[in-house]
Amino acid sequence: MQDMEKMTANPSAETSAAQKGDEKIRLRILQCGDIHLDAPVVGLSAEKSEERRRALRKTFGDLMTYVRERQIDLVLFCGDLFDNRYATNSTAEFLIREIRSCPGARFIFAPGRADRCEPGSIYTSGRLPENCYVFTEPRLTRLDFEDKIVSVYGWGFTSESLPEDLLADRRVDDPSRINLVCGYADLDGDVDSAICPVSPADLKKFGADYYAFGSRHEAGEFTKVGGAIYSYAGSLECTGFDDPGLGGADLIQARYEGGSLSIDVKRSPSQACASIPSRSILPAAIRRARSCRRSAR
Repeated sequence: MQDMEKMTANPSAETSAAQKGDEKIRLRILQCGDIHLDAPVVGLSAEKSEERRRALRKTFGDLMTYVRERQIDLVLFCGDLFDNRYATNSTAEFLIREIRSCPGARFIFAPGRADRCEPGSIYTSGRLPENCYVFTEPRLTRLDFEDKIVSVYGWGFTSESLPEDLLADRRVDDPSRINLVCGYADLDGDVDSAICPVSPADLKKFGADYYAFGSRHEAGEFTKVGGAIYSYAGSLECTGFDDPGLGGADLIQARYEGGSLSIDVKRSPSQACASIPSRSILPAAIRRARSCRRSAR
């Protein structure tokens, strides 16, 4: 078993969770994935496909507007933000501009199969702003934000397959922190899956507070496992008529006070698909999906 790599986002603010036990920490976290910027839309003409690709950029811009207006602290991209085969420099520049317009947020990327971390990708280019953090290796890695007593665990695909269960027989290092997992994975699927197969039993044993997964275009339910919650946000828009359903973006609100942690989760449902005109999804009212509370261990 490989040792876990640790990254510290802001080493100048090193303070233990025990020292911060009496503080009030509030976090707004946005989960999204499977966006597939620049990917062609299956089943449409080249002209209509390009129109949908531009519309998807517009939807992504709406997402960034939401990040600014709601003062989101962490944005979790759970894989397949791009399709490396079709990614253009203009879209990379668009992404960089949008992220720079949100200096108060931190962006965490867990590359998936389509946007895998490989030579020539935006993740290895050194072009991303300083408030971006990328899981660049196909092994479990921990990213610490000391000012928020948050640890984000994740991994990145570097090829089309990652058949190893990276959460098997592992546990969070410090249960007193707010522990999140961000990754591209196949939860409760085929044990021979090449998409990082994990099981609910793995999640329960690992002991994180929230699991943000990507790889499925249809949104899943917010589901409790042990004292945690997991979800697939799904894609912002369909990329073809064969997509199984709509997704959106998940809003996770965490409150840590006096050693007690509460987590509320909500979904902003997407209303755009390849068969209908694109519409802005994020300024609309967010419906509450489920609320769960737990006490910190």
